[in-house]
Amino acid sequence: MAKQPTKDAVDIRKMIALEEELTSLKETHQIADKPKWWMTIGDRIIYRKRREPVAVNRRTYIKFALLLGVFGGHRFYSRQPVLGGLYLLLCWTGLSVGMTFVDLMIALPMKADEHGLIRL
Repeated sequence: MAKQPTKDAVDIRKMIALEEELTSLKETHQIADKPKWWMTIGDRIIYRKRREPVAVNRRTYIKFALLLGVFGGHRFYSRQPVLGGLYLLLCWTGLSVGMTFVDLMIALPMKADEHGLIRL
């Protein structure tokens, strides 16, 4: 026994035809779809303006990294509050220890200028 469609049932064929008609109308009138919110955020992250390197005292940066690196102290000192907050959020996991170690591996071989500054 076949089910009889109710009056509230949706006809899939009509729905597909209407979607195709809508797509063709958008193409004819050159109407673009609004991007999804997650795509907008991704584009802002990828295409954001690049941060200029900040000059920081090499010795102070290394001291901050050794003493407060787990909590992102060296990132706050180098005016990178977003990364400092990330270190602070991850301090209980131990990931910030590894990230601080990488930061130290980058900063230690850098040569300081005549004022003792390095650019990060």
